[in-house]
Amino acid sequence: DLTGLPPTRSEIAAYLADASPLAYEKLVERLLSSSRYGERMAQQWLDLARYADSDGYHDDTTRAMWPFRDYVIKSFNDNKPFDVFTREQIAGDQIPNATLEQQMGSAFHRNGPTSSEGGADPEEYRVKYAVDRVNTTATVWLGVTLQCTECHDHKFDPFTQREFYQLFAFFDQVPGDHLFRGLYAPPSIPVPNGEQQEKLREWDDRIASLEKHTGDNEEWISTQLADARNGRDAFAMSLPKLRIMQDSPERQPTHILIRGDFRRKGDQVQPGVPALLPDLPTAATPRLALAEWLNDPENPLPARVVVNRFWAMLFGTGIVATANDFGSQGDWPSHPELLDWLAVEFIESGWDIKHMLTLMVTSATYRQSSAASEHLVRTDPANRLLARGPRIRLPAETIRDNALAISGLLNEKHGGPSVRPYQPAGLWMEMSYGNSAGKAYEQDHGDSLYRRGLYTFWKRSILNPSLAAFDAPIREECTVSRPVTNTPLQAFVTLNDVAFVEAARVFAERILREGGTSTESQIRFAMEVALARPPSPSELSILDTLLRDMSKHYGSHPDASRKIITAGEWPVANDIDPVTLAAWTSVAQMIMNLDETLTNE
Repeated sequence: DLTGLPPTRSEIAAYLADASPLAYEKLVERLLSSSRYGERMAQQWLDLARYADSDGYHDDTTRAMWPFRDYVIKSFNDNKPFDVFTREQIAGDQIPNATLEQQMGSAFHRNGPTSSEGGADPEEYRVKYAVDRVNTTATVWLGVTLQCTECHDHKFDPFTQREFYQLFAFFDQVPGDHLFRGLYAPPSIPVPNGEQQEKLREWDDRIASLEKHTGDNEEWISTQLADARNGRDAFAMSLPKLRIMQDSPERQPTHILIRGDFRRKGDQVQPGVPALLPDLPTAATPRLALAEWLNDPENPLPARVVVNRFWAMLFGTGIVATANDFGSQGDWPSHPELLDWLAVEFIESGWDIKHMLTLMVTSATYRQSSAASEHLVRTDPANRLLARGPRIRLPAETIRDNALAISGLLNEKHGGPSVRPYQPAGLWMEMSYGNSAGKAYEQDHGDSLYRRGLYTFWKRSILNPSLAAFDAPIREECTVSRPVTNTPLQAFVTLNDVAFVEAARVFAERILREGGTSTESQIRFAMEVALARPPSPSELSILDTLLRDMSKHYGSHPDASRKIITAGEWPVANDIDPVTLAAWTSVAQMIMNLDETLTNE
């Protein structure tokens, strides 16, 4: 729940050996201090931010938004107060003397889909982008279905069409080419890392030094100065860039659009907020005012909406089950007083996210067993009474991460451009529009194949199949909660996808090398690594029988043994008998495909 990765055997042993009455609390603190924590939390936020590595729409061109992903990870790891995080996401570019990090936060509202279609109307898409920003802001911070009011007053909640376009006025001032095709749609800024920043300083120092000596030998010095300036410019051009928010120097008028039609302009409106909620505070710019309004303790929605999502992340369902709809058509809170208390605690803690998660995971409610009687399952199948602990299938990225971690393949490099692990050959060419350059999927190799799923290239039109099968969203719009389905296709992925077969084979190697010399000790090792518990006598018997059966099978079919142990690019152990390795690969596959392995309980 807190890191997105399973515990190791040594971590389990250390916890069980800690006789301190605060052993559990120390464990929680350690997990929250791990860099893995920021990656776990970013996974949910990127759904909300509709983060992707491609533009969407008809051509779905590649873009470069990964620095925003890394900004989100860092923000959670730094335990950035959520009100500060909000201010940067909504108006980081407008904070006085904004730092690079603050400006990067404003890329939140440059994550939406964009079009580069030649025949499209740029004004239509300018409007679409602003509408997306309104709807996303309303969903993420207010938990309301404001998109209904783009065309008419809300039929159920007290929001009007005029109020929609007053919010629209905060977000429709971004200049630039609204049909831009390329990695860095303007406005964009360079985002150098620490090493690159140091290199820029070196160039600047050299240029400054040369400028001081221009009178010494004007013609030697001038040449060096020109070379230095050209070198700095060339280096600066090579830096990664990030799309951020900016407003036009002169405000463009905003109108109500009749029935949402960009061609039919109604009354002109100014930036404003729904009358039902607190007044907009005074600030240097409209978007900064909006950010402060979302952070206002008197605003009843943001704190409740956010802590409800934290609760849903840990318990499977929010206190308000309809986490994206706190309106009259949404579900009533199962525990209204609890939601109120958590919201107030969040504000009074200084919007401290780690504090809130600590409260939740150290609670008696969270620490209950997920086992339940037939009567309780029948009377409260969704666990709305919180009479048992949560039991949740792992998210799509975590299912693959779990397999990589169990096998020992997981590469925990942090940040950087998105990677392209295994996927069926020709899929992009078959599914993408057109046949132009750049449509082919160029798979990565080496350690990049084993990065966490968070770093997988996210193409909106053709999501990586192993992620799509387990209900990862395409992120064309803000996603608050993912559906959880149970289909045969999911078993095809975990049993046959090259990444999972390879993980099972490498896990088998690990079992044989680290699990002792007897079959029983090896099976015990495998179960403890995968499930954090030893096998029962019946499980031990079943897995022993499977090992014997598969040894016979592969002994009679050596070609089949070679095929399964050569899945993927990880080098095959040449000091282990192929038949033995293939048989243990089957045992590893069975363990890695148990419901218990794919479920957090």
